[in-house]
Amino acid sequence: MRTPTASSVARAKAAEARKALLKSSATKKGPVRKPLTTRTNGAKPQGFAANLPSESVFAPPAPVVADDGIDQRNVKRRLNAADATAASNRLYEDAKDAKARRDARRAELQVSYTFAPQVNNSFKRRTAPGETEDPNQDRFSRLHAKAKEIQEKKRELQMQHERDGCTFVPTISARAKRLAQPSSGPRYENLYKHAQEMKQKREEKVLERAKTTEEQCPFKPKITTGRAPVKSKPLYDSEREKQKRLNREQKKIETEMSQCTFKPKVSTKRLKSKADDSSDSTTETTTDANAYNRLYQASIDRTERLEKLRQERVEEEKAKAPFQPRITNRSRVLKAKNNTKEPFHKRLYNKDYMKKLDAEREQRRLEGEQQFSFKVKRLRLVLMNRY
Repeated sequence: MRTPTASSVARAKAAEARKALLKSSATKKGPVRKPLTTRTNGAKPQGFAANLPSESVFAPPAPVVADDGIDQRNVKRRLNAADATAASNRLYEDAKDAKARRDARRAELQVSYTFAPQVNNSFKRRTAPGETEDPNQDRFSRLHAKAKEIQEKKRELQMQHERDGCTFVPTISARAKRLAQPSSGPRYENLYKHAQEMKQKREEKVLERAKTTEEQCPFKPKITTGRAPVKSKPLYDSEREKQKRLNREQKKIETEMSQCTFKPKVSTKRLKSKADDSSDSTTETTTDANAYNRLYQASIDRTERLEKLRQERVEEEKAKAPFQPRITNRSRVLKAKNNTKEPFHKRLYNKDYMKKLDAEREQRRLEGEQQFSFKVKRLRLVLMNRY
């Protein structure tokens, strides 16, 4: 069996107190004092009718005084939301019934009394000009409306005081005012209207500029109306006409060359000198329009001639030198490697790889030496003791 905790005991006590409170509030009723009746004597006040009957005056009921008010307040704090709502509704209904009874008694008293005192106008309730007093309006609503009106007046006075202190008035452009105004209608219609306005303004500016130029330039040339307007040709039509013109010129040159049947006889000596000579003349005739091609070809020919001369000199030196060294296989491999000329990035990679291998080899050697550090130290101590 589970032992009850402090929270469970407190909840149980709260539930019992709630039940007891509900039961006592349903059954218990406060003491009600009987109304006192007073009868008027034979003396009649001045201003009353002669045959004024006797009247009874009922006193209001005495308030209900709870004996255990402190205990009930402590219990109400522990009520849940539903019980608190029910209790508040019940209290509201009781207060409403009591008010209805008081209003009924007050109405009975007003009917029974026929005397109406004469009140001076200065003592009447002063109302604001233009305000109509509603007899059905209760005092709470009237006071609330009056307080709200006073609060609004205070706020307006405060805002007016703040505005008087602010002397700075910003200048707002017409465009900013137009943008600040709330737009009526959909966005696309507003944009279309704005575009139409801008277009109209541009046209007006163009007309105004033309008018000013006409005023400044009174001279007007006479233009014949019978002349046809100049038609603008597209770019591809001009290119096509240019190509046709070039084709016609090429055909004309070919026809002229076909009619030239004479061929001069050139000697072999002239042909040889022409072959040995640089190809500047040929390049000039073929690539007269491109000078850089001619210069590039001349530089290539010059480098080829220099390389040919260098090789001839090396062969002559080899022929004059009778000594021939013996070359080993390793030298041949190194020579082949040098002749291959690996790319720069590969040489860097191989160099880095070899450095990494050397570092790993050195690391393994140091680790091996660390394993035998104790023996080496002992040997050193023995040697030191000997000497």
